[in-house]
Amino acid sequence: PVPGTSVQDLGQSLTQEYVGAIRQTSRRLREKNDTDILRQTSVTTASGELTLAGLYALASYPQGPRPALAATAAVILPADAPGRHQNLQTFDGPLPEMLSDMLRWTERNLPTTAYYGDGNLRNAPIIPLAMVREIIANALVHRNLGPYTLGLGKSVQMRILPDRLVIESPGGVIGLSIHQLESSEHAQAA
Repeated sequence: PVPGTSVQDLGQSLTQEYVGAIRQTSRRLREKNDTDILRQTSVTTASGELTLAGLYALASYPQGPRPALAATAAVILPADAPGRHQNLQTFDGPLPEMLSDMLRWTERNLPTTAYYGDGNLRNAPIIPLAMVREIIANALVHRNLGPYTLGLGKSVQMRILPDRLVIESPGGVIGLSIHQLESSEHAQAA
């Protein structure tokens, strides 16, 4: 639970979308009222406070009680350029909106390559946007929300460098070796 929060902190539009989606996908929750759906899906606690997950996903401004739930992005300039970075931006709001905002920012800031298609010159980002969306979503959704990351103010950071896109998500991989990460075999691990 996040002390001092309640359903009044939830974004109305996102919450209605969420409750509607739950009603469409769960036969057991279809007839429940909004309050029961939010409690039974762990958006709220029995006492009515928001859970950390509920705050992060659906609150209109989760960064109020938990500032580290924000993310930053910047384009890192080459070492010989004047200055260190450009287009630095902080992203806030609920997780689905942060994902959309970060993807739009990345689309505007990723280098593009020109190619001919259908007889016309077209520009395309050097990294496919579907791939970028997946990487950003994973960084936001799977970030560590524990006291050693969230409690220390660590947030998701995205940087566009001249030769790559780097996204850092607070936390770590516990109980998983490099061999398991590189392997195509399924492994039961954290």
